[in-house]
Amino acid sequence: MLLNELANELATLGTLSDEQRAIRILIQELTDQAASKDDFEALQQLCDSLLMGSNNAVARIDHLSETLKGVENTISKINQPTNPFEFILETDPYGFADDSWEDIIQKGQALQSKYRDSSEQMWEHQGPSPWGEGGYGSFEAPKIVIKCVEPVYRFKNTARLPGSFQLTSHAHMGSVLRFLSIGDNLTDNNGWWHQTDAPVGIYIEPTTRVDGRRIRNFEQAISNVTIVGQNGTMPIYIADNAFNLRIKDCNIQAHQGASIVIKHGPALNADWYPVEQDPSGNNYLPDPIFSNCLIEGKHKWDRRNAGLCVSGNNIQFHGLNFYGTVTGIMSTGQGRTISACTMHHGGTHDGRTWAMKDQLALAIMKRKSGQNKDSLLNDGEFPIIVGDKGHKFTRDIGWYKEGEQII
Repeated sequence: MLLNELANELATLGTLSDEQRAIRILIQELTDQAASKDDFEALQQLCDSLLMGSNNAVARIDHLSETLKGVENTISKINQPTNPFEFILETDPYGFADDSWEDIIQKGQALQSKYRDSSEQMWEHQGPSPWGEGGYGSFEAPKIVIKCVEPVYRFKNTARLPGSFQLTSHAHMGSVLRFLSIGDNLTDNNGWWHQTDAPVGIYIEPTTRVDGRRIRNFEQAISNVTIVGQNGTMPIYIADNAFNLRIKDCNIQAHQGASIVIKHGPALNADWYPVEQDPSGNNYLPDPIFSNCLIEGKHKWDRRNAGLCVSGNNIQFHGLNFYGTVTGIMSTGQGRTISACTMHHGGTHDGRTWAMKDQLALAIMKRKSGQNKDSLLNDGEFPIIVGDKGHKFTRDIGWYKEGEQII
């Protein structure tokens, strides 16, 4: 059958669908392009087949079109993140993640804003929040997850972690975050515990004000990453009174970093800081947990070489392994627990070490008289020392020399 007969047959179908019109156009193009008798005969055979099953072909085309739409919808759903509050941390062509980190914070806080407003409107009629202004919205705000998937991320700047933001990776120790401190960095410039004047890697942000909203420092968390402080960087600084803070399943290194690996103290600031901070001034952590972490110091003999310096109530220290620090834990507060923690003096197979092993302290805990007692498990090689206010040391141990008074 000739091509024009097939075209006439299609014309009898009345109003054509988009697919049928496409077939007619194709037939015309085939007719125009037929250059030889052999080509034309081959085309005639093809057209015969098309015409014989024209009705079935049209139905199949319609079915195929619907199927393709279904596949496109499925692919679209697969490519969407399963959690709208989870953002993948990305790197620039040089491996730096600073821009991506700040972009996630801006997008995440914009996403949180309607939930914060809704909660404040819902509950404000019952009176002020016990957590103060912004408490209702901060308590019910969705938690924004910064998810690391690359093996290595590099940072020029201090990376701030706002309230209701949590950092993690796709696997146990799944990503390494290297802080080079060659950009905009906060500095540990206060004498809380000990002034290191070190640039800061990750800054656990205090309460802030963003677009008129008071963002409380609730439920910040870091897990499943390795954090490396280089060029003298302090890997983590915790500001003010972070509520329900969690740092778990991490390797935190300061081999080339500051003498204190993790420090808790007053809010830090700089003229370039992107938001207004609104700290309480009460540098005391309620109910934080530090668990299952490897904390590595400078491996240099320095009385101020410590793994973790924090104050607060009911702090849980569990499963912490300290390497290269003179003191593992420095803490003031009450009702704290220490369990399954240990440290290592760095001895080699032939006995060499950077440390005076008999002067290492797993923990030095200050507690005021009358405060809740601590629950401490201490059967290990390195002591846990508890002293009330005014306690003086009778020998050189950890942070202190003989005759010094506990801070």
